[in-house]
Amino acid sequence: MCAVFGDPHYKTFDGHIYNFQGICQYTLAQDCHTGNFSIRVRNAPRLTNNFAWTKYVSVFILGWKISLQQKLKVKVNGRRVKLPYEEPGLFAVIRGGHSVTLKTALGAKIIWDGDSYAEISVSPTYKHKMCGLCGNYNGIENDDLTGRNGVLYLDSESFGETWRVGRRNGRCSRKPLDLFPVFSPCTGSKKRQLRAQAKCSAFQNVAFSSCRDAVDVQPYFRYIKAAFHSSLAKGTLSALATKVVSESIALSYPFTILYGQICFLT
Repeated sequence: MCAVFGDPHYKTFDGHIYNFQGICQYTLAQDCHTGNFSIRVRNAPRLTNNFAWTKYVSVFILGWKISLQQKLKVKVNGRRVKLPYEEPGLFAVIRGGHSVTLKTALGAKIIWDGDSYAEISVSPTYKHKMCGLCGNYNGIENDDLTGRNGVLYLDSESFGETWRVGRRNGRCSRKPLDLFPVFSPCTGSKKRQLRAQAKCSAFQNVAFSSCRDAVDVQPYFRYIKAAFHSSLAKGTLSALATKVVSESIALSYPFTILYGQICFLT
């Protein structure tokens, strides 16, 4: 499973986690052997020049384009559709709770929360056949930053730019703008820093002990503690929750308690 969350962070099919702040359109995951489907993300600046976010996800499958947009809106070939929606033998889009799920007959599934969190899973038949920001799905984490040109990059920014698609227009070629004077609420305040540390330390208490045995929570812990925009931290929290569920771990501490209080200090 590959996930995109926060501002934005990427977790590849093989488990590598990295940051990439590009603000263009990129190939997230693609069947690079047959080219039968391709999943793209459009990243954009969110309030500050230091952070970007995933604005929408586009899926191309056998001549069809499905756009998963903000607020759980869905378009098929440019036309907005009501859910559930199905093209028999090709794909189906359903809404469940706070997300939409696109299932394809080719074995790819995309979950989108209507804000900035996306999760992609593919059939094991695609092992060694994938490419894009989600990596090559070969079971080896260390080579996940292999660019479109076949070069293994040491930094994620250079790697990510090789997967840019479309023309480089004005919005794409510049850094995100300071749209509003937004800053981390923890900056310059020892009291807020200590409070953030206390709130986020819930990941390190006994309720999460079974989780820590199976899942490395430290990357998520760092990202959530650093987040200053609630929806970005929500995406990171969703990613951690999904990882915990995938490991079939039962927790006594509900994630909903953490969301709404972690690091959002006023």
